[in-house]
Amino acid sequence: MAIVAHHTYLSSVRVWLLIPALLASAPLSIAAQRDPATVAADRTPRRVVLAVIGALAGGAGAAVLNRDGTGTSCRACYIGGGALIGGIAGMFIGRELDQMYAVRYRGVPRLRIPFIEQALDDDPLALTARDTLLAVATSSGVTILSSTGGLHARGRRANGIRGIAALDLTGRTHALAVATPTGLYVYPPLRGPGVLLREGTIQAATASDDHVFFALGPRIEWAPVPIDSAGPWPGVDLGARVADLEWEEERQILWALTDTLVLALQWTRQGLDLASSARVEPGGRSLTARGDRIAVALGGAGVAIFDSPDPSRVREVGRWAEARFVYDVALAGERLYAGAGPEGVFVIDAATVPLRTVGLAFDLGFAASLLSRDGYTYILDRRTSSVRRISTPTTR
Repeated sequence: MAIVAHHTYLSSVRVWLLIPALLASAPLSIAAQRDPATVAADRTPRRVVLAVIGALAGGAGAAVLNRDGTGTSCRACYIGGGALIGGIAGMFIGRELDQMYAVRYRGVPRLRIPFIEQALDDDPLALTARDTLLAVATSSGVTILSSTGGLHARGRRANGIRGIAALDLTGRTHALAVATPTGLYVYPPLRGPGVLLREGTIQAATASDDHVFFALGPRIEWAPVPIDSAGPWPGVDLGARVADLEWEEERQILWALTDTLVLALQWTRQGLDLASSARVEPGGRSLTARGDRIAVALGGAGVAIFDSPDPSRVREVGRWAEARFVYDVALAGERLYAGAGPEGVFVIDAATVPLRTVGLAFDLGFAASLLSRDGYTYILDRRTSSVRRISTPTTR
């Protein structure tokens, strides 16, 4: 009878120990049932796990002490007290870990996205891709990789050139345009000497099949490729410093970002003509365009989304501001990827407005620069000095 009473008492103690943990986890379970899309990847709250572990450890420790003769005559009371103290301690420690987790993931689900990785020889700065070629600018030049089944180094370009701000590959010949503080250089994709196409501080560049577009302060110029010498090039003045450029091949539009405007510049036989513009919050860092959707990284203000079903009309349709700071953005199908530096990469459903956060991929590293092209999204990780590739959709 004593044994039965002993087990019955311990069972009731265990039940009362688990009730607070179960109640603490109930809100999460109810929220998960309401919206399964917001559930993190199979993560049990640490307050529950550590409460159970603490209770078991506390009870076991009390049992050992009691057996050694240091306990009271009520062995069950001694063990139950130890389990209670251990469970409470574990719950408090677990709650702290849960709070740290919530801060890291900003209250959104944690995503685990498979990726392949290639280490770089120096700190990464910028990247571009075309077909199966990937070019990554580092603080000591440009690494050329093939992006097929994996990422494999193919060669080096622009060795010794510092401070690369942007680069792009032309569509027809894969000539590499490199924007630097000393000028715009163009290189054959794998071997051969480069050409200084334009002297001056070039802060942005992009390429079509046979032209390179580049920005010097408020001025955008363009030059044909291939070309073997520098020269005066035609251009247009936007009246404000250009932060980023992106070429849209389908509609022959050059998208430009200044501190206050997103501009659509239509390419014609005579050059670039302003088709439309829209106001943007100051502090824009970069932009990307896919189809009729344009996304702008606004640093601490998050991301602004614009629609342009016609080049003559550009309008803002949505905002997203769940990251502390957005360094860069990429669009792939119905997904928007926001590079949030040390937080990782936020994945956002951009199919509808308001935008919905799918989750945060912290494991992708310090996401400083992103690019989505040809079924892949590339991420520069400044934490490990590497480039990472994930598979992404190509259609909307």
